[in-house]
Amino acid sequence: MHSRIYQIEDFFEYDMKEYEYSIEEVREVNDCADYFGVSDSHREDDLEWLDHDLPKGMFEREGDKLTYKTFPKSYIEEKFNAIKEMAESLTFDDFLNENERLLKLREALNEKNSAILVTRFDHSTQSLDGWCLLIARRCKIGQTFRIGTIFDYHY
Repeated sequence: MHSRIYQIEDFFEYDMKEYEYSIEEVREVNDCADYFGVSDSHREDDLEWLDHDLPKGMFEREGDKLTYKTFPKSYIEEKFNAIKEMAESLTFDDFLNENERLLKLREALNEKNSAILVTRFDHSTQSLDGWCLLIARRCKIGQTFRIGTIFDYHY
């Protein structure tokens, strides 16, 4: 399966180059990833994919600019409740089995097919869900971000 890696910056300096990133960094978020490269899709198609994956109403996108519009309360509540249910359903054997534990957590977070973000905002590679939660915790409504390079990755 394929997904995307988006460079999203609050203070944009330059478009990231492929040689500045590594498969190991991709695997920090999706350990099944086997390769990545600059996306060969039309950029607007990749941006529409991002629009679809972002929490509804949290951001407004104009071209390569994302503006944080509203605190995503229902989105956060949904994630919280899913994790709570996952924790309650986790057996002792599941807990001992790292792969099973990670699979259940990913299912609870609904990160199985999520895009990955590379950002210097907090200097990390992370899931789209993780980034949205970070924005909700740290940013003020109206803060803007720029979308730079878009990579395709396979897992």
